[in-house]
Amino acid sequence: MFGTLNKVLQEDWQTKENNLNIVLATERKEYLYQVFSTHIINPEDYYINTEFESNESYYEFLKKIKKKVQ
Repeated sequence: MFGTLNKVLQEDWQTKENNLNIVLATERKEYLYQVFSTHIINPEDYYINTEFESNESYYEFLKKIKKKVQ
């Protein structure tokens, strides 16, 4: 499943629009996600958080991960 994951850091992979879409299909619904950043990080686990106490904590999370790409 993740055999080609190392290719996401290559510029030619990132310039193909189809590579930036992830489709997750369940029995009831199909979800479309768009990749907005790719990068190598030191071992951390904050980014796997999927539940937030408030909109503010969610926005802080987004700011933190967006800052890593700049």
